[in-house]
Amino acid sequence: LPFHPEMRAIVEEVVLRDVFPLATAAIADLKQRGELIDIPPELVMRTVVSLIAGHTVHRHFLRADVPFDEEAEVKLLIRLITGALRPDPPQ
Repeated sequence: LPFHPEMRAIVEEVVLRDVFPLATAAIADLKQRGELIDIPPELVMRTVVSLIAGHTVHRHFLRADVPFDEEAEVKLLIRLITGALRPDPPQ
């Protein structure tokens, strides 16, 4: 995407038109129910996408030849994401 502006424009359009509104609504719902910290939706999305994209690039492009435990990796990603975005319990 950094090297193909026409592809970036298509991805941005789809994300802004389709994904962003749905994700923003889901984030607002989670915040209202007290299941998500009160931070901007863009930061929530960047956090989640960064972890998943980093995992994907590492696993499928940089270290595709190295065996690994997919189930354990996915569980760890979920733990990292939910742990980072869960509100602190009331004191």
